[in-house]
Amino acid sequence: MNRCILHVGTPKTGTSSIQETLYFGLRDPRFHYFSGGEVSAARLLLTQYTEREMPIYFWGARGRDAAFVERQMQSFRRKWEQCLQRVRGTGATLIMSGESCWRMLESELSRLQSDFESHGFRIQVVAYVRPWKGFLESVFQQQAKHHCIFGKSDNWDILSVARFPLDYQQRIETLDRVFGRDQVLVRKFDPRNFPEGCVVHDFCDQLGITLDAASIRRVNESLSMDAVRFLAAYGRYGNREGMKGMWRYWQHNWLVERLGRMSGPPLRLHSSLVESLLDGLLAQVPWLEERLGASFAQDWRKDDGGDCIRGSEDLFRFREESLHWLAEQTGGGLPAVSQGEEAARHVGPLIHRLRYRPPEWAMVMKGASRQLNLAWTRLVKGR
Repeated sequence: MNRCILHVGTPKTGTSSIQETLYFGLRDPRFHYFSGGEVSAARLLLTQYTEREMPIYFWGARGRDAAFVERQMQSFRRKWEQCLQRVRGTGATLIMSGESCWRMLESELSRLQSDFESHGFRIQVVAYVRPWKGFLESVFQQQAKHHCIFGKSDNWDILSVARFPLDYQQRIETLDRVFGRDQVLVRKFDPRNFPEGCVVHDFCDQLGITLDAASIRRVNESLSMDAVRFLAAYGRYGNREGMKGMWRYWQHNWLVERLGRMSGPPLRLHSSLVESLLDGLLAQVPWLEERLGASFAQDWRKDDGGDCIRGSEDLFRFREESLHWLAEQTGGGLPAVSQGEEAARHVGPLIHRLRYRPPEWAMVMKGASRQLNLAWTRLVKGR
């Protein structure tokens, strides 16, 4: 049987960087990366194996069009079967990466495994797990990025991160039952112990993939605490548009890229905010350490003495340095106060102005180059 490496995430463990690097930069002829024409295979895998109704947002604005969704699902299936036939003929190892698999039901994963085996592929699962507090902080940051334009920020609940699967032991045991424990490789996400501090390097080293270091792409980089606070203020007091279409997505990317240039302390959540979620998980630590062969202990109170988010009121405690940066970028004035609702009401419109600031030529070229490269790779490499 051919081997298929199924990378299941988890989310917020460098998954986007692994996907982008393999899609655009994989040159090792012993391996073939496939994602159905998209950088991530998440949509392909979910459409083929989910037993649950797909959410409308999954397909964007066209999600309400049942005929469109059916055509897309059939297109994914056709591309998937063509890929399996082509890769099986070459004897190469297939690689698919979809963090959505981390959340799949056991019955859905069993269908996936049976389908791959019927096409002559044996699956080896690769997963990275991240200590819970760092994971929650990263998810919280990701929600800040999304909600500022695309979500309903008035209803943004800090603890909504709890809907993400945090029971690592239950998830890993499910993967073990479906694929066999000897076929499930689980790694602790710890860049300090990765080659070059890079999860892409670690992923390739673990699986024997030869990859040019120049091909590695780092995407979805972290934002500072200041940037997250600005996005929270914008979502609450600055954005009142119902804009649709690609222009909104471009604006969003440009805004996040600009905020990413602002230096400042990292986002930290106070232990009091997350302890209700973490207390019930700590009993898993010995099991996880045995499985991972690494320490999984984390002092999730060590940042409590510094600047961290304890509740919604802390989202609008702006540092003077960040307000000066925003004023310089937008030509706006400084608020009369630096904390609270009054300050947030002043910041929100300035972030709106920053969103509409014309992008630098380099940003436009970067986006255009990526889209052209995406289409070329899809056409030439069949990914």
